[in-house]
Order: sequence, then structure tokens, then C-alpha cells
Amino acid sequence: MDKKITFHTSLLAVFMLLSPSVHSATQVGEVSFARGVLTGQVGSDAPRILGKGLPLHNGETLNTGSRGFAVIKLDDGTRMTLRPNTSFKIINVDSRKGKENAFMSLLRGGFRAITGAISKSKPDAFRISTAVATIGIR
Repeated sequence: MDKKITFHTSLLAVFMLLSPSVHSATQVGEVSFARGVLTGQVGSDAPRILGKGLPLHNGETLNTGSRGFAVIKLDDGTRMTLRPNTSFKIINVDSRKGKENAFMSLLRGGFRAITGAISKSKPDAFRISTAVATIGIR
């Protein structure tokens, strides 16, 4: 085998192990539907194009394009529709029994939500932060 290829393959493997990635983030839901452009980005990782069936993770910022919208479904059954030109961050969602928590942030744009099990079992544990206020489910 060519030593150059082996070196580059080894270097790539080390880089992948040392860099933070979507694969190490906790999956908390998936994209149910997307029309137009929908991207997701965790931390400083490169943005990725999202489509139906792809996973969503804690710490991921979702962005819809000017002509796009998306329906996302969280593991607790919450369904959200993100409007065009929306930037929405999934800060922390945990649907494990006894640890129920959902905290997200609307950075720009708009959304509509039908909440799931987290808000039913612990209404105070489901929060959406915006530039103006934090929205709690009651």
C-alpha cells in the first residue's frame, strides 16, 4: 500500500476522533418534512443540509431559507413547524423519565408547536427563549 495514502488516512482518522461532531451529540429528534433549504449546525462544525428523516441533536441550530420551511419532531412527540427565514436552536432536550427537560431558542423568524410528553409531565420544563422573552408552556 502507498505510504502517502496510509499517512493521509491515519491523519484523517485522528482528525475525526479529535474534532467535535454531530455524531457525538445526543440525538433528540428528526426532520419530518422540509421544503426549500434547511441546514443544521452543531457548534463550530460545518453546517449540513437537512431533509426528511435526518436526525436532530442537542446544541444544533436549524436555519430555514427565504422560501423554505420545515416540520421537526422531537423524541417526546413535540412537533414544530419552522417558518421561512427562521433560526432556531435546540439547546437541550431530554425526554428520559425523571429528567424531562426541553429548552430551545428562537433566534430569528417564527414557529408553531404542538408539545409532547415533556410538557404534559412537567409543564415548567418546556421553555422557548426569544430575544424579547422566555416562553413557558402552561
